Amino acid sequence: VESAGSKGAIASSPFTICRSSEQDCNRPLSVLVGTRMQHDRGAHKSLTNGERQRDDEGFRLRAVGICLRRGGEGGETLVLLVSAGKNGERWVVPGGGIERGETAEVAAVRELIEEAGVRAEITETMGVFQDDTRKHRTNVFVMRDKEEMEEWEDGKFGRRRCWMNIAEAVSMVKDSHVPILNAVIARYVTPRPAGNTTTR
Repeated sequence: VESAGSKGAIASSPFTICRSSEQDCNRPLSVLVGTRMQHDRGAHKSLTNGERQRDDEGFRLRAVGICLRRGGEGGETLVLLVSAGKNGERWVVPGGGIERGETAEVAAVRELIEEAGVRAEITETMGVFQDDTRKHRTNVFVMRDKEEMEEWEDGKFGRRRCWMNIAEAVSMVKDSHVPILNAVIARYVTPRPAGNTTTR
């Protein structure tokens, strides 16, 4: 596994995807380590199913952007989430499928704009999370926000965005996003009191 000391390298610790139910949270589901994001044509060979891109092993290729900022009097770490579910009762990390001709980086930035109305820049490539149950491989990028739009694509349909204390976010997001946030917390966050959430 390569060190994450240089920009673009994956984290030095292997990412373990864990079942997010309370009784199974410490049982490893899958691990995918030792890979760097590739940009050559061979590395991006994919199969198409509508707009869904899949690799040679049948995994759907996805990208998400973990947008972080400091906020509140305590300076706690906030993460950007968007509403999901039929009634918008759940929260998720902005992200989605990688489209034909896109790199994972471009897809992550695009999804953040479409789903959250936020323009951001990538500050680090964390790595790839593999979900064997859902047959997904998700490229995870840490980002810094640069602009919040007043109007955005999904916002027109009632989707909300929320800057939430990352410790609180773990209990608010859907199960498949919990391992990703836990990895971010372990890598970036100094424990601080919860309690600062900004929604619009």
